[in-house]
Amino acid sequence: MEQEDATARITETGKRIRKIWTEAGAAQGLEVELLGLPALSNFQIQGISASILKSVLVEQFLERGFLAGPYFFASLAHTDSLMSRYEAATHEIFEEISRAREIGSLSQLVDGGPAGLGISRIN
Repeated sequence: MEQEDATARITETGKRIRKIWTEAGAAQGLEVELLGLPALSNFQIQGISASILKSVLVEQFLERGFLAGPYFFASLAHTDSLMSRYEAATHEIFEEISRAREIGSLSQLVDGGPAGLGISRIN
């Protein structure tokens, strides 16, 4: 069995995801702000509510077969093939976000209500 530098690989995977987000955003005129470490990344799009963005992303990625949102936790399981599929899906979704934002209908991309952004006490 061949040894692999797991730390280096997940860091590179995280850098690749960040590049996908920034390139997809730039292609659609969306200003993407990257947060976190490469292997534990997340992003925001300037001018879009975090709760609406999270809702849109989760729903749109699920429609394309991914359990994903504005967060990424790199793993050794993220293969080149999977990353390529994710990249194509991200470009499609960012294009939809850009079009919906231009006509003021971003919230119409969300079937349910906006996602919650954290955990709070209920009592």
